[in-house]
Amino acid sequence: MNTFQHRLSDRLFLAGLAFISLALFFFCLPFFQHRNPMQDAMGLAMVVYIITVIYFVILLVTGRLRKGNDGLAPFFLFLILFMISSFALNRELNVFESSVPWVTILLCAAAFIVTFMAVRDSLPPLLVLGLLFVLGAGFALLLYFSFYLLPMYMIAGIAFFVLGLSLHVFAPLLWVLFTLKLLKQVQQTFKKAYLVFGSGCLLALLIAVGFIWRWSVQTQELNKIYRSAGIEQSEGLPAWMEVARNLSSNDFSEKLLKADLVYTSYQGDDFFFNWSLPSRRFDEPLKHDPLIFLATVFAGKLSLTEEDRIKILKLGFNARHQAEERLWSGNHLVTESVSTQVDLWPDNGIAYTEKELVVTNSEQVRGNWKNKQEALYTFRLPEGAVVSSLSLWIDGKEQKARLTSRGKADSAYREIVGVEQRDPSVVHWQEGNRVVLRVFPVLSGESRKVKIGITSSLIRKKEEMQYQQIPFKGPDFSDAMETVQILLHQKSSDLKMSHKPQIKSQRGMKGGWLMEWNDAYEEDWSLQFKPDSQVTGSFSFDGYRYRLKPLVAEVSKSLANPVAYLDVNASWTNEEFNKILQLLEGRPVYVYLNSLQELTPENKELLFKVLIGRSFSLFPFHAIEHPESSILISKSNGKGPELEELKGSRFYDALL
Repeated sequence: MNTFQHRLSDRLFLAGLAFISLALFFFCLPFFQHRNPMQDAMGLAMVVYIITVIYFVILLVTGRLRKGNDGLAPFFLFLILFMISSFALNRELNVFESSVPWVTILLCAAAFIVTFMAVRDSLPPLLVLGLLFVLGAGFALLLYFSFYLLPMYMIAGIAFFVLGLSLHVFAPLLWVLFTLKLLKQVQQTFKKAYLVFGSGCLLALLIAVGFIWRWSVQTQELNKIYRSAGIEQSEGLPAWMEVARNLSSNDFSEKLLKADLVYTSYQGDDFFFNWSLPSRRFDEPLKHDPLIFLATVFAGKLSLTEEDRIKILKLGFNARHQAEERLWSGNHLVTESVSTQVDLWPDNGIAYTEKELVVTNSEQVRGNWKNKQEALYTFRLPEGAVVSSLSLWIDGKEQKARLTSRGKADSAYREIVGVEQRDPSVVHWQEGNRVVLRVFPVLSGESRKVKIGITSSLIRKKEEMQYQQIPFKGPDFSDAMETVQILLHQKSSDLKMSHKPQIKSQRGMKGGWLMEWNDAYEEDWSLQFKPDSQVTGSFSFDGYRYRLKPLVAEVSKSLANPVAYLDVNASWTNEEFNKILQLLEGRPVYVYLNSLQELTPENKELLFKVLIGRSFSLFPFHAIEHPESSILISKSNGKGPELEELKGSRFYDALL
């Protein structure tokens, strides 16, 4: 009888697989719940723990764990259950934050492999060796967790009598010890087992060393730039701005900045790892990445303050929404539904959009002082769009907002949220055509409804017009449904959608067209149509009448032979640079690198190489002596600071 047939007749082994399936069901149950996904995290964790304990007791009672009773295979099934139980309990009693995807994948792979090792004699030898290689990498990860939890072993040993829950911290250590025992057994059949397993461990070690080395090099480089800029301030810019300009916008740089903010990092100097949870000033789920933790142990962290790192993330990593100041947490909020109503007036070239959002707090009720959450939404508006209205539902009734100065609105919101803890909502315009909407409070297990109205211009493309969906960032909307109603107040033809929703109704009506659908929320869609007449109408607002006309560009006579300035950054290509120089041949051309420098055949390539190393640029307009006879040629990749972020610097003062 081969090992596969043996396992099919092994009732305890099959029972272990059944127990694992049941434990995984309860572990994954929160992910399939639309509302309140973590409503009873502790209850589900206890169910998984009870399943684990039952299987362990069965193994003890039947004597399967005694020496010579082939107990290693079912014991590994217990260890898989123990690991599932550990992660289920970690949701409620945080020992470490949520694992990054590669950690989850590698741990799952290790669990599958030790299960398949129970029937290794029935598998092709090359497959077994391949599985051992991956198991070696998983072993290195489990060894890391064993050391990471080392400071908790003594406390866990003392407190084990409390239902045995504290013993979960020993799960990685047990995996390490019994993996070595399994490897010893496998070596008896597969002579290269140690070599292949060790190669997997070595690969994991080399990846960790490479990551730490890269972390060290970039940390030292950016710390040097930060210190030098803080001393020199040659361009009058804040030191963090110089770091931001020289930092590549890639995943590695983002992780470097998010140590302490999002990722758990090392804090101490003694033998026992002194780690702390990340800050809560950045709105992103907290994570634990072993590579980042080890990098902060051996290679250190950036010298930049937490505030400066947040500024760089806002500027170069599209993280302005996550970095918005919060008075209360919004960790358990989800966007339940979105209702969009759009009115289009092609003859006037304008659109009015109302978005009604329902936000829900999925947190468990734990007392009145813990269950208040603040919802924060950021809307990206089209060019020239304005917020026209805002409403918040209070006690089931719609309450409309009123317009006031930003200072008064801020003061009132802080007073109501921070002191009185009543029901405010406020919307702010930010640079870059962004508006930030805040709603408070959203109580545990309850929902709030808010509505924002936005007036914008329709985009004209030759004979067609286009309406663009107004996207937002905010509490998780991955499961949100959107009800859309679009009303064209003019006869139009050739209606085309950028995506294909499940349209519920589409019909012509007197003087226009009506379209409705109810589908999963789509962040980016547009409607194109051809109006039956040109834009000739006008509209009135606040006592004034407005009419849209095409923009006509005019060339100033003073620019007949201008002095040219090039605002070069990483978004430029070498081809663009040389083409512009050809067009400007015979004229003086300047770039800015610490000072205005005229381009010459000798220095142009070197200056271009340095300037394209900057992810964005800030051209000093105040340094141009004769702006009336000058031309500035610029190109942007959408990155760059807001004017308010430059306040307090000499650069900002010089612009005024």
